[in-house]
Amino acid sequence: MTTIVSAPAVDGSAWQLRSEAEWQALMADFERWDGTQNRLHARRMVIENTIADAIDFFHMDALSAAVPMRIDLDVQLTLMASSLYRLLGIRVGQGFEVAKARTIFRKLVHASAAIRITGDEIIVTLGRRANNPLLIAARYEEIAQPIPWLGNRTLRIRFL
Repeated sequence: MTTIVSAPAVDGSAWQLRSEAEWQALMADFERWDGTQNRLHARRMVIENTIADAIDFFHMDALSAAVPMRIDLDVQLTLMASSLYRLLGIRVGQGFEVAKARTIFRKLVHASAAIRITGDEIIVTLGRRANNPLLIAARYEEIAQPIPWLGNRTLRIRFL
């Protein structure tokens, strides 16, 4: 006995024939379904989308084409940059914890700034922006980070 199931067939027609045994096997699988497969697929999809966004945003292909380095290094640099954006989003909060890297860049990082270098400090003064209060609330203005490869000058961030 055959049952007509409303589903697109391989050849593109609107109906596909299935045997009764196939239909019963499908229903048995559906009755045993506990949602685990859906959760695993969702987690896998989030990971794949994150990596795809990082590759698109950080132009990984452009890096490997312009600079003679191994793709392993490109992937490592991309994942490191993506992780740093993720840490920035987590520290700022306000929904940025789950934002894509390009959104974090556009709303928090991409800004004009005045940079003043003295004998012992590097002071980055960011202009007025709508999201600066989020960076101030995340206490970025209080950071005094020494930079070893710049003669241990202290990096400070200021806001107008």
